[in-house]
Amino acid sequence: MAQRLDWLEQVFADEAKVEVGHFENLTAHYCTRIGARYLVRGLRNASDFDYEKTISQLNHIVGEGIETVFLISQPEFSHISSTIVREIIIGGGDARPFIPTKINIQDFKVQ
Repeated sequence: MAQRLDWLEQVFADEAKVEVGHFENLTAHYCTRIGARYLVRGLRNASDFDYEKTISQLNHIVGEGIETVFLISQPEFSHISSTIVREIIIGGGDARPFIPTKINIQDFKVQ
């Protein structure tokens, strides 16, 4: 987890409005603890929507009114998932097109 947090800090280092944090247990509880009222979630396809809609409804209840905002991916990115990128890396393929440029591909150690 420390490596992923470090990567996120690198990627968002120039974004003053972005704060990198981590938590265990429920996202809704973390949001309540830090005072967040909105979650931003990305959708690649209809399956993502069905899953995320259910989670957003539960987060709204458990998180005392937390709202979820959905962003739909651009078509050229709708097929990309962390699982697929991980498989590319494991198989020795070039995953650079799917990884932020601030991250050194040599740092990846797939677990």
